[in-house]
Amino acid sequence: MPDAQKRLLIVCSRNLRIVEPLTRAFVNYDIAVNWFDTHANHWFDRYVIHRINKLAHNLRIIPKKKAFFQGHPLSHFNYRNKQLLNRIDAYRPDFVLMVRGLRFSKETLSSIASRSTLVGWYVESENFAHRVFDEVALFDRYFFISPGSVELFRSRGFGNVELMRHSVDLQTYHPLAVEKRFDWCFVGNWSKTRQELIEAAVQVSPNGAVYGPNWHKHNTSHFTVMRTLKGKYIHGEDVARLYSATKLILNATAWGNQSGERRTGVNMRILEVPACRAALLTDVSEDLGEIVSPGIHVITYDSPGEFREKLAHYISNDAEREEIASCGYEHVTSRYSYDDTARRLLKAFQQTRPAAPR
Repeated sequence: MPDAQKRLLIVCSRNLRIVEPLTRAFVNYDIAVNWFDTHANHWFDRYVIHRINKLAHNLRIIPKKKAFFQGHPLSHFNYRNKQLLNRIDAYRPDFVLMVRGLRFSKETLSSIASRSTLVGWYVESENFAHRVFDEVALFDRYFFISPGSVELFRSRGFGNVELMRHSVDLQTYHPLAVEKRFDWCFVGNWSKTRQELIEAAVQVSPNGAVYGPNWHKHNTSHFTVMRTLKGKYIHGEDVARLYSATKLILNATAWGNQSGERRTGVNMRILEVPACRAALLTDVSEDLGEIVSPGIHVITYDSPGEFREKLAHYISNDAEREEIASCGYEHVTSRYSYDDTARRLLKAFQQTRPAAPR
């Protein structure tokens, strides 16, 4: 008899954009895929527990780090742990891929690891990687997107950690034949560093576009920036359309324990923008050159002055800009697909101990 089709359960937040492309890639390798949303919650927590705790925090009845109902079975933490174990019982996966987001208890992780091959993938900032010190040993293999995180855990004696970068969903991020409407654009949440970046950009050219949460409340008196704010959210092919309609897409990395070339880790724009055959103007990091070549596949800056200079230069020099965009497109689309990620994860699943019988 032929071997039964292997089953994979992906455990991650509904907000992560990796579920659909990873699912498609694993299905191509004849793996059955199911998904558990780590935001699974009960109405009692959402409308009762959460509101009581929020009021208690606002009135300073209890400190922010404390909460009422922590032991209640319908609190978010306890509920999602129980629901995940119920899904494991029902689906009986051979492999479980837990993409780090909301945490689970050691008891839950141990229970999963006793029945399935358990692999983790930490896709958050290296600033917070220390938060998973006490759980990584429970996984058969644990991947990080940041070399700094891998180095940190290996220095603490963990032998099951490896580096695995982001990939890019080529069905979503691809070139579109549209006219250039904007000189520059930025997509992402507000931060002080990013505010300074956008203020510098509007000085070079007011013809820009910003999408992301929290920008309006920080710019009510900054008219030139307000004119560039187009919306809180933009998703999917609308992002690809925006990138294709913009001369330069801006990037200011929101994480890293240090700055500039001393910081490790890159965000997904490094891949998503070139995949649209668009030009990216990005800050630098230590390992950026391991993914793309600055000056060939993307444009980099390392100071406010250099940012303004390069933004002005590449807005005006179409041939140079388009050459970098084309080189970046060829490089990224030939190396960073989710098929490659799925193949590597499948190899990790198969090389670890065999899963317990279902």
